[in-house]
Amino acid sequence: MGLRLDGRNSLSYLGVKPASTSNMSINKRRPTSKDVQNFNIGDFWVIPKRLDSADPSDPSEEVWMLMGNALVNGFASATWKNISVSNPADLQSLTGNNGPAVFPDTNHNINLLGVGGISTSGNSGTNTVTISGSSSSLSLNIQTVSTAGAGTYTPTAGMAYCIVECIGGGGAGGSGASRGSSGGGAGGYCRKVFSAADIGTSQAYVVGSAGTSGTAGGNTTFGSFLIANGGQAGTSGSSFGGAGGGASGGDVNIQGQQGSGGIIGDDHAFDGFGGNGGNSVWGLGGPGKANNVSGAGVNGAGYGAGGGGSLGSSSSSSGSVGAIIITEYIA
Repeated sequence: MGLRLDGRNSLSYLGVKPASTSNMSINKRRPTSKDVQNFNIGDFWVIPKRLDSADPSDPSEEVWMLMGNALVNGFASATWKNISVSNPADLQSLTGNNGPAVFPDTNHNINLLGVGGISTSGNSGTNTVTISGSSSSLSLNIQTVSTAGAGTYTPTAGMAYCIVECIGGGGAGGSGASRGSSGGGAGGYCRKVFSAADIGTSQAYVVGSAGTSGTAGGNTTFGSFLIANGGQAGTSGSSFGGAGGGASGGDVNIQGQQGSGGIIGDDHAFDGFGGNGGNSVWGLGGPGKANNVSGAGVNGAGYGAGGGGSLGSSSSSSGSVGAIIITEYIA
């Protein structure tokens, strides 16, 4: 006769007849892997409700079932499963964006902690953990320094981080030839993000001057971090414009545009054009002097642009001054 699945033993639903009738052990603690002697698979371990303890870690009203046993390193080891209706061990683990999975402790707890403006608040009555973030925002403060020469930058109080942008001075336009002279080169540009710790209490800087009277533009520097070189001046009667300045140290580094070469005509002394100055990230190069009209080119506009080349004149246009723009994010 086959085994009748009458539900009168704990494994009858599996069609398995245990070696002996399932027993029930009443205890005040939870079972361990060592609780194997005198137990059969399917036996119950019951922890009654406790009214005499104020310790919330004490087990109460739990039912465990022996699911298996095996030899581990020569010793018998039991596998018990908490089958309580309200089993708190149902939470197996939590996994975040970073790091390994986190498993419950012996009391089936996983702690949720907030950092960096994030806070957590638990409500045992509703089994809810509320996670909230800081509502604070960052304000902006933009400083533009466009006066040639040295200075010191001191961060505004509460500055969390800042973006520093530098551009070198533009080179002067070429002059001195009866035919067209070349335009000056633009200053280089660089940009970098700094934390408050990077800046410290202050940083020294230098804003590059505009090239005048045939000179190159000055270099713009910020501390020991950034350098944006000035553009080279145009030259007399040349078909090659002044070279644009380079830049280094930034997250972004851009070389300034080279000035245009002068154009030499064939008919008479003032035949031709002065070359245009190089454009910068923040400025437009000055146009060279027009055909048949003696004189200097146009000065560079904005920040870091080259001056236009002259035509038949010893006068020279100027490049435009360099600059530093600091955008502060303040908490």
